[in-house]
Amino acid sequence: MKEKFYWIAIVVGAGLALLGGLRLDSRSLAVVVGVLCGVAAALPAVGAVLYLWWRERGERLRVQQQLAELERRPAAAPPVIVLQTARAAEPFLPGRLLGSPAPREFTVVGQEEEL
Repeated sequence: MKEKFYWIAIVVGAGLALLGGLRLDSRSLAVVVGVLCGVAAALPAVGAVLYLWWRERGERLRVQQQLAELERRPAAAPPVIVLQTARAAEPFLPGRLLGSPAPREFTVVGQEEEL
């Protein structure tokens, strides 16, 4: 069915071109040929724009699918850390983190030492 439609369209187009070519004067025929050449010259640019649009659209759809998949996944649970010590639990002191058992001493700059 499609092939018949294409052949009919080609025959009708050729017939109209033949009638137009026979009945138009030289100036009108020059305008028609100029328009057809202009359209033919624009086809590569239109094809490039359509290709880039199609590729960008596909990329956008792929990113949307990835985002939807990430939203469906459950969030990862934070890691569980178990500390086993032989001693009783002690309160957390910053000095213990650095490994210095002695208490820290501070010196205020500009203050005289008291004896």
